[in-house]
Amino acid sequence: MKQYFNHIKLQEPHVRRKHALRIAGAITGLFALAWLVTLPARLNTDTVAAKATASDQVAAAAAAAQYNPAQLEVASTTLYNY
Repeated sequence: MKQYFNHIKLQEPHVRRKHALRIAGAITGLFALAWLVTLPARLNTDTVAAKATASDQVAAAAAAAQYNPAQLEVASTTLYNY
């Protein structure tokens, strides 16, 4: 790796930019590939999602107000079971 960096240091700036672009493209490609490979699992609609009813939300808001009166509470509308 050190040899590669020393070799690149000796190159012209336009050549160094080409190498940097290739390396950045390869890293981006790896991330995109990992994203594409995991996409079907993330889009799987077979997982059961329990929907929160209005009474669940009211109960959660009341509990939050009772124990944390001066804080912001964020409530979700769905619960995911993994």
